[in-house]
Amino acid sequence: MGLLQTLTFTTTYLVTLSLQVTPALAGDLPANVPPLRHGESVEGSAPPVDRGDRERLMLRDKYVETLRQIELLRTKNAFLEEQLADQRQQLESIARKPQDSRSSPQDILPLLRRMATVIGQFVSLDLPFQLPQRQTRINRLQQDLDDPDISIVEAFRRVDQVYREELGYSYTLEAYPDTLELGQTTRDVEFLRVGRLGLYYLAPDQDSAGYWDTGSHSWQPLARDFIPTLTQGIRIAKNQVPAKLLTLPVPAPVFSQ
Repeated sequence: MGLLQTLTFTTTYLVTLSLQVTPALAGDLPANVPPLRHGESVEGSAPPVDRGDRERLMLRDKYVETLRQIELLRTKNAFLEEQLADQRQQLESIARKPQDSRSSPQDILPLLRRMATVIGQFVSLDLPFQLPQRQTRINRLQQDLDDPDISIVEAFRRVDQVYREELGYSYTLEAYPDTLELGQTTRDVEFLRVGRLGLYYLAPDQDSAGYWDTGSHSWQPLARDFIPTLTQGIRIAKNQVPAKLLTLPVPAPVFSQ
């Protein structure tokens, strides 16, 4: 099972990461606050003022660590988006110079086919949300590019459309019903996708839930404490309740060597 970090998602407009913290957490703490000794409890170790200082110190440390994990997730997401954006820029550059004597259908079509292959590989390595629909779209694109009657302009338009649709998933919150295979059983569940940062499922009777672990590429059980928040996230994604902050665990980012 991969390492989990509990982060807070804001569900308003774009899917981003945020953390609410009071100004007191970011302020200076007294330099003479002693550390807790082994076996010593916060409640009985010091007068009320010292106890408050220790709680602020522990919260500040947790805040700093959470910010570090948020930055790692943002870096990974930005890296994936940059790869897709670079491919789109190549297409746009070609489209701006249709009369360039150095560019010909023989030059452009291989590039478009490589881009279709790249986006297909990206989908296969991405979170496994709505895979049948996305893979069908990629297969249709590759078939279109193999059509000898397709024009360069139309081929460019179709590749660009697929790239735009895949990029759009990074900024949206989505809930949808589907089936899920767990071991030897198949269950009807409700999925919640938070951008490309987290993918979760919830059983209809809300007796179990899980998340996709990017490290092991497998579904892992989610603690029951998160089921109310997951239920709330699904309702927000369906516009059944107003947007609000959601605190859900996400796997630590995994980077290829």
